[in-house]
Amino acid sequence: MAYAVEQAAQDFTEDADQNVIVLVSDGKENCVDDPVERIQAAAELANLTIHVVGFDIGEDAETRNQLQAIANATGGLYVDAPNPEELTTALQTIVAEQVEIVQIRSGTGQLRVEAPPRGSLWRWILTDADGQDVLNDDTGTYLLEAGMYTMVFEPNPLSEGGMFRVEIAAGQESVLRLGTLQLRFQGDYFRFVVRDQVTGRDVGQAFATYIDHFVDEPRAVPPGQYMLLMQSSLSSDLVVIAEDVLIEPGQVVEVTP
Repeated sequence: MAYAVEQAAQDFTEDADQNVIVLVSDGKENCVDDPVERIQAAAELANLTIHVVGFDIGEDAETRNQLQAIANATGGLYVDAPNPEELTTALQTIVAEQVEIVQIRSGTGQLRVEAPPRGSLWRWILTDADGQDVLNDDTGTYLLEAGMYTMVFEPNPLSEGGMFRVEIAAGQESVLRLGTLQLRFQGDYFRFVVRDQVTGRDVGQAFATYIDHFVDEPRAVPPGQYMLLMQSSLSSDLVVIAEDVLIEPGQVVEVTP
């Protein structure tokens, strides 16, 4: 992978507005011990962002961690694609604009985070390209230096949260509009998990012993496609109870398993 990226980087000019590579891999680097440093160096010379798709890597945590590290080191997005159908979805996710530029302004770039009326949110965290926390706040409008940022939305304090990339351009306002998810469930359970079907991240959880998230009140989540899983007891396995739950900006989705 490192050699392929180094060769591809030579086809780009450093002064271009945006240089992007989508790297699709079904395994980890075989030629060098750690490809991240070499790939990062090549990307910096070519002003290159590398988005990475892990194709059919299953439960191979070592491969996934390496591919995620490549994306993180170059300001890109990592997504899983367990089969050819999901590969198409993963590529569409990378290509699609994740922020909507709605108004041209002069001066510093502006970020606005909008939660739907019925959706509450525990917190979100914005980090810059160096991994430093820039903001940790509620919805609102903020002035930021132009650049690429990573945003993690945490509907509650029990999981990884939803993550995606945000570009802040000088003189522009970027608007992030969230959706809302609420579970309607009657009966006994131990845990619910809300999982992003594209990235595989567990965006939120609800425990029977910690009941005021998702089940008792609607929670704001980033737009995307989710699956819901339930664990009936501590000793049981997670079982998928709903798939392809589509959350759109400003939309309230109620799911009754």
